[in-house]
Amino acid sequence: MTTDLARRDFLKASAAFAGVAATGAFSCVEIASAAPIAVPTVDKLSIQVLVDSSFDQFFRPKQANGVSITPLPRGADYRTPVHSEWGLSLWLESQAGGDQRTLMLDYGYTREVLINNMELVGVDPSKIDALIVSHGHYDHFGGLNGFLDKFRDKLPAEVKLYAGGEDNFCHRVNATPTKGQFADFGALDRRQLASQKVTIVLCETPTVIAGHAFTTGKITRRSIERVLPQTGSNSASRTASAATSVTICRPRWKARSCPTNTSMSTRPASTCGISASSSSAPAATSASSIR
Repeated sequence: MTTDLARRDFLKASAAFAGVAATGAFSCVEIASAAPIAVPTVDKLSIQVLVDSSFDQFFRPKQANGVSITPLPRGADYRTPVHSEWGLSLWLESQAGGDQRTLMLDYGYTREVLINNMELVGVDPSKIDALIVSHGHYDHFGGLNGFLDKFRDKLPAEVKLYAGGEDNFCHRVNATPTKGQFADFGALDRRQLASQKVTIVLCETPTVIAGHAFTTGKITRRSIERVLPQTGSNSASRTASAATSVTICRPRWKARSCPTNTSMSTRPASTCGISASSSSAPAATSASSIR
């Protein structure tokens, strides 16, 4: 499907929609406080890659600067493999003292791949404390509604989805070869989320999530973040490929925000962390890592 779209009309519609949300017409929307946050600290962080554009079934376990990278064992049924597709979904488990938290960051491109991989990996949706969406591109939220259709009854009754600003919910389009015409690229629909009794928290500024993580707030297209060599979003060489479990364990490391929207990559040895770097879209939120 293609449509003619004037930029001015697009911005006007987006502004109007933001106004409706701000006046309380959407009772399922919260605005995060702009007050300074106390940065959380955790003892351990495990990152499970549920969906990514590639994975290596011959990957061997590795250790580097306190980081353990472990491939999953192969499933019992060879006819049901882990699937790869354009998109990203991460399962985050953290521990601070005796407290544990489980967060889900992004949901891949399709319901089918996300749920297939979740079942193979063996994660338990009933353990989820909060949901996070990094930004409003379909390859990061495409599997969300299907995930909720299947697992909503296992999630907390008042589960929250942490997102960035209103641009997370814009209707996006792609340019076509015909000048002035654009192809539909979907939109994250808050009405569908409201029907699933999911509360959206808009995080324009840093926001603590479940006491163990925090968002960065909006990341502009021009930022201090840089993609490390061979870790770009189109690179087949990634530190944490799909279905790889990454565990970091150091005493009381400070939680550090992960600028979002491309691959997982190890920082230089001096920082000893796992971080996702941003190179394209204005990412809105991120989960925490430890350093």
